[in-house]
Amino acid sequence: MCGICGFNYQDKSTIQRMNDEIKHRGPDGEGYHIDNRVSLGHRRLSIIDINGGKNPIYNEDGTICIIFNGEIYNYRELRPTLEAKGHTFTTDTDTEVILHAYEEYGYECLATFNGMFAFCIYDKKKNLLFIARDRFGIKPLYYYYDGSNFIFASEIKALLKNDKVKTAPNDNVLINYLKNGILPEDRKETFFENILKLQASHYAIVSNKKLTIKKWYQIRIKSEDYETPKNEKKLIQEYRKLFTDAVRLRLRSDVPVGACLSGGMDSSSIVAVVDELVKNKIKEGDSTMGNLNCFSSVHDDKTYDEREFIKEAVKNKRATSHYTMPEPRGLWKDLEKVIYHQDEPTESIAVYAQYDIMKLVNGKVKVLLDGQGSDECLGGYIPYYRHYLLDLLKNLKFIQLFKELYFGRNFIIDLFFTLIRVYKSRKKAVNFFPSTPIKETNFIAESNKTFTQRQYHDLTHGLLNVLRYEDRNSMAFGIESRIPFLDFRLVEFSFKLPVRMRIRNGWTKYILRQSLDDILADKIKYRKTKLGYPVPEYEWMVMNKVNILKVFKTNDFKKRKYFFQDEIISQFKEFSNDHELRYLAPYFWRILNTELWLKIFFNNK
Repeated sequence: MCGICGFNYQDKSTIQRMNDEIKHRGPDGEGYHIDNRVSLGHRRLSIIDINGGKNPIYNEDGTICIIFNGEIYNYRELRPTLEAKGHTFTTDTDTEVILHAYEEYGYECLATFNGMFAFCIYDKKKNLLFIARDRFGIKPLYYYYDGSNFIFASEIKALLKNDKVKTAPNDNVLINYLKNGILPEDRKETFFENILKLQASHYAIVSNKKLTIKKWYQIRIKSEDYETPKNEKKLIQEYRKLFTDAVRLRLRSDVPVGACLSGGMDSSSIVAVVDELVKNKIKEGDSTMGNLNCFSSVHDDKTYDEREFIKEAVKNKRATSHYTMPEPRGLWKDLEKVIYHQDEPTESIAVYAQYDIMKLVNGKVKVLLDGQGSDECLGGYIPYYRHYLLDLLKNLKFIQLFKELYFGRNFIIDLFFTLIRVYKSRKKAVNFFPSTPIKETNFIAESNKTFTQRQYHDLTHGLLNVLRYEDRNSMAFGIESRIPFLDFRLVEFSFKLPVRMRIRNGWTKYILRQSLDDILADKIKYRKTKLGYPVPEYEWMVMNKVNILKVFKTNDFKKRKYFFQDEIISQFKEFSNDHELRYLAPYFWRILNTELWLKIFFNNK
């Protein structure tokens, strides 16, 4: 829910301008707190306590106020304890729970919250701003600090509406993206110079114009155990219990809740559990109105189409499917809007498929459940298999190694062809960009990580890219996306599991498959392929080749210090006429995305 912005000085017109820029995040209302020390703005998406939840919200004597973006799912469980300690509530919101928890526990209040959040508390008595972000970075927060002025917002575009913010393209980040496809979501840097992000699981204190940042949460990783656990049945039951409760909490809403459904294991598992909760008349299931609306992206091309699995996922469930079919003309029509809403360049065209889904959802439900986080917690990505095999080899687990080589041969083949594509594309694209000190990423060297270390790396690095896409695409249409797999209890439990409960005999997400055995369709439960938000990237680029070439041929493009125009145009023409060169699509996407991003955010500066 919502968008927030603010700074540590008084300026009514600027805070209104910043707040207006993120109206899409909160189309249901706005609120401000402005005094001689701070200016705070809030855009509201009404989800909980629709009539009484307007921000800012104040404590009993008006000395502390809060603006909040996100949801605290366990707010109903936290409130009675705070009331017993003498706190008086004037709303039924989760926002007010944060406020009184801060009064009671100080900065330690963060550990009590199960949710996604980015908030700012203004403590007038202490003359400080307390700003915090959730454990896994589901909700965003960006800031600019020049040693005196501290300016923050949910999205970078709002910061750009403040005249004190001085920025330019961040060359190091931009070049690393163009050459290696690396996004800086895991670091405080952004694609904008001087604009930083408050990192996941961190909080900031701004007092007397001094900025202090601290990390408040760190997940613990258990050392690898490759044996089959003796208490396997108990672990499976506990996972089912935790996952069901994670879904239940995320159904809490005063407006209708729906779900994204790709037909894969993750989203299908959420749909199956919601159906169980509705069937068992669990109170939180009422938010589905007795029928879960599911939203999916489909294609005419069978290579990318998931309808056969989507239909299996909703069969005999209290659920209804809604389809959108993203296509190349729509991509080009919406492309600049997508880039504008994302604030920063993206990894691939697939971001548009999700944007198109959110466009479909718009006006039907305000809250969506989605399946991000499962792959990182349960080893769902193909590269994990490489780490698992190497771990088995290092630990002399030869019998299991041979089993995995046999049962996981499809993963090994995919890994081999992926490495071939990376090698060929780099060799071909070497002349696209001027020489720089930034080296190409050595993906083979990353195999030194153990299986669990690689999972942790992706949880705290790569997943953040996906979460940014999810947040911006959903909030572009005033939709709140909730992610059950990132309930911190479930994440911590998953990382404590023996490896053989995550991956076994060629099956990824082993414990998820086992724990939902009775409610998942066999066609989904025994599926090994994974598509996510698949799009025919090469075909779409070729269908838009005239428009793309127009961009590459502009004088603005020619003047950029990041590109060799002639080589890019020449190779793109060759690429457009030769399907065998489809492996270059990610490079051309990044080049196109960069040029349009520069045009949107910097050409008029």
